[in-house]
Amino acid sequence: MSGPQRIQTENSEERFHGLDFLRATAMLLGIVLHAPLFYYVPQISEAYSLPEIKPWIMAIVYWIHNWRMPVFFMIAGFFCLLVIESKSLGYFLKDRIIRLGIVLVIFGALFDLSDGKIDGRLMHLWFLYYLIIISFTYCFLLYLFKNLAPRLINHWHHLLFWLFQTPMRILFLLVFLTLLRIFSDTLDGGTIRIPFDYLDIKIGSLFYYMIWFLIGASLFAKNSALKSISNRNSLLILGIISVISFPISFFYGQGIFGVLSPEMQSNSDVLIGSISAGFSTSSWVLLMVGVTNVLIKNSNKVIRWLVELSYPIYIIHLLPSEKICEALILNGFSQSSVFILTIFLTFIVSTILYYAFVKYTPLNWIINGYRKSWFRFSLKGKN
Repeated sequence: MSGPQRIQTENSEERFHGLDFLRATAMLLGIVLHAPLFYYVPQISEAYSLPEIKPWIMAIVYWIHNWRMPVFFMIAGFFCLLVIESKSLGYFLKDRIIRLGIVLVIFGALFDLSDGKIDGRLMHLWFLYYLIIISFTYCFLLYLFKNLAPRLINHWHHLLFWLFQTPMRILFLLVFLTLLRIFSDTLDGGTIRIPFDYLDIKIGSLFYYMIWFLIGASLFAKNSALKSISNRNSLLILGIISVISFPISFFYGQGIFGVLSPEMQSNSDVLIGSISAGFSTSSWVLLMVGVTNVLIKNSNKVIRWLVELSYPIYIIHLLPSEKICEALILNGFSQSSVFILTIFLTFIVSTILYYAFVKYTPLNWIINGYRKSWFRFSLKGKN
């Protein structure tokens, strides 16, 4: 039998509409995260002489930042194993090369040129770069261990399944993830950070998101664990921990990937920030997964539309968001108005750009995949 042996999964034909919706939501919330960018990036706010960002706006931004990327990498790991199981390892790798690699090269170069020079900046597409690295590393390890040490993979899946089974065991999982967060923060100098360019790999954040990817893959291999996360007692405990830990994380945290971090922060404050961030992030991630799994049982036209839009809009949105935000600021709008209007207008403009330049063109082949594209060639000859 060529390639890795198939991992035995439960309900492999089931559609996970809740996770589809959560992934789309995490993507689209990038618009909200970047809408007040001018206010929380010091270099930009100082250039425009902007006031300090309002606490309620920063709280929303930090809350989204708190769970959004770990959720995305976790779901990416889940659907990675789903595709490998339903198709093949080779199919998955080919899909990642096209939909991540080529997209990163094309749109990364386009955004990089927006300042008139090419310096390899990744900007908001850094997650594609990390996802490529993590996906290919996972596939290599999967192939390696399925042939040399298949029991190790099963032990890992069984361990996580055991931790997900009861609310009390989920607490042990939160502690484990918090320890990993402390370790990752330490590797990156106090808090996990993101790469500026292709050579600027941050070991802490790469390791941290790899862990979430692996957890997602294990959830698919033992997807009955989703039921454990989704039960009332588990959601109650996760809800309590997330509500308590987030304000502490917000107070002691170091902003968005270190942006707006205090210049002088004691070692104890850094440690409290890592611990609270670990508990807050892991509890919110599992809570969001559990809640959407409970609420979203079936798909509909709105969910399918948002899922279709989410990836291309995330790729497109940053430059329109910056231009819209700048125009509103220069025209004297208040900070609250700039925040709300930038979200609303960026979504509209990005959607128009998607329908005008992506959906009905070959660009959709590399973004959403050829099989899902409207514009396709017929290879069958006419009779």
